[in-house]
Amino acid sequence: MQYARYKEKKLESDATDVSGRQNTEGSSVKWPTKTGHTAHELPPEYVDHESAETSTAGRPTVVQTWLFLTIWRKTALTALGAAAVSALVLACGGGSDAPATSTQPAASATAAIQASGPGTITVSFAAIRNQSGRVLLVFATREGGGPQLARLCIPITSNSFATTGIVMTEMPSGGDPCGATTAATSFPEGRYTLTAGIYAPPSQSPDKQITQTVEVKGNASVSLNGDALSR
Repeated sequence: MQYARYKEKKLESDATDVSGRQNTEGSSVKWPTKTGHTAHELPPEYVDHESAETSTAGRPTVVQTWLFLTIWRKTALTALGAAAVSALVLACGGGSDAPATSTQPAASATAAIQASGPGTITVSFAAIRNQSGRVLLVFATREGGGPQLARLCIPITSNSFATTGIVMTEMPSGGDPCGATTAATSFPEGRYTLTAGIYAPPSQSPDKQITQTVEVKGNASVSLNGDALSR
């Protein structure tokens, strides 16, 4: 109550002094203060605690300052980390439009699978000249000799005669090489001798004859020299 009465009287007195004065020098108004104290040093009994609390509202507290410093530090560390990652990516070649170069070793070529086991023998000839009307006989035996295991009987129908891809077949019963049709011969794995000759029936001796060796590891193919059988 004492403070309230003092404040009321003081405001009335101040209002009277201000209204009666004219600031002719353009300076700010100097509000009267209680004798012996400045405007910022009122006696304890005149201190307006509510106003004092309000005056510090705009100042950051210790907790606010700590939070600000913590957030700033984390932001700075994040920025530094991002910069380091970017530098590492650039150093490793990242961010370039050039296609990446593979460092893996080139795949080696797969080795061809080596055939093995039994198989057939397929015979081809280049052109046989000037032997029209005669017969081409081909026999297969084991290398080093032995019985005839397979045959071909091919009539020559022109003076420039060629054959391709004819499979040797089993010997007919009775031993006639130009006898009945038989199945393809399956030769065991190994080496064989082919004997090819030009015959003029009913002669039993060839006019021209050649031999060639073939190895069977699975199905085998051979091309015989037609020039050596020509006239």
